Amino acid sequence: MEATPSNAAVWQISDAPVAHGDGNLFVDLAVVLVGPGSAGPWSAGRDDAESDGSATRRLAAEVRVGDIVLLRNRRSRLVAVGLVASEYLHLPQFEDVNGWDLGQARRVRWTLLPDAYDFGRPVFGGGSRPFGLVTEPDVVAVAHQIVAGPLDHWQSAPLPPLPPLPPLPPVEPDLDMVPEAIADLVAHVADLAPVYADASRFGERPREDEFLVHYVVPLLRCLGWPPELIAVKWQEVDATLFHRLPRISEHIALIIEAKRIGEPVEAALGQAQGYARRFQVEVPILVTDGFRYRLYDPQDPSRSAAYANLTHLKRGALSLFDRLARSQA
Repeated sequence: MEATPSNAAVWQISDAPVAHGDGNLFVDLAVVLVGPGSAGPWSAGRDDAESDGSATRRLAAEVRVGDIVLLRNRRSRLVAVGLVASEYLHLPQFEDVNGWDLGQARRVRWTLLPDAYDFGRPVFGGGSRPFGLVTEPDVVAVAHQIVAGPLDHWQSAPLPPLPPLPPLPPVEPDLDMVPEAIADLVAHVADLAPVYADASRFGERPREDEFLVHYVVPLLRCLGWPPELIAVKWQEVDATLFHRLPRISEHIALIIEAKRIGEPVEAALGQAQGYARRFQVEVPILVTDGFRYRLYDPQDPSRSAAYANLTHLKRGALSLFDRLARSQA
């Protein structure tokens, strides 16, 4: 049964998976996504534990077409409002969105707010709750007010017309066979990634320096780079590759900037570009958290040229490995 304007429930979802890198993907592709998508399609009677909690069940079974969805930033800011436009979908296209395993979906007609609306207090609950029902009366009232008409209380323009639903991206095939040179490292990642994700089992999340040592440098070594051409913390850069010795700016082959695991690696691009400007070089830039690697070319520095996620390898990852190999640098 579809919701009506008067009885539409209000749901909230965090913009954390799409806040960096590829822009506001939820809005651009008219979707709302929760995970894990790799758990497969939801079905009635399935245990919540199979989907890491209740988010998938609620999205699939409790949300109705016509319900309102709020796209939030942190715990107090509202950045977009949408209306649910489809029944539940399982979309494997989204099993890797900036390293987040999503894929449980509804189509949503979104409209971005002209300016983020800050409630001035944490109205959306804890950060570990990425999707859920909104019961805070003030938030529900604001949501219905936005959907019902112009944004008078912000002295801004009325909401634009709801956009048509755009096509979804194609599903990228999984990588059938891991290259022999990195097979042991990929197997190690598969064993440890779930451990890092479980704070009760592992403890405090490691910093990026630890992942540089355990994953980034070993990957580069597997791809043919000798240790003397891999500098760690040279001139404050997380890692730098050199075509040859001595280690001077004229010999830089690649600049690498790392983020802490679980943070969007794309946010490191600006800092790495700043290093390139300081050294007056035009070289590729690699941003990473040790598991995810995104490469940018100096000819088109704002657009990703290659990508690989060691926890979920797709065929396109071969392009990144080929380009990172010493023989290609």
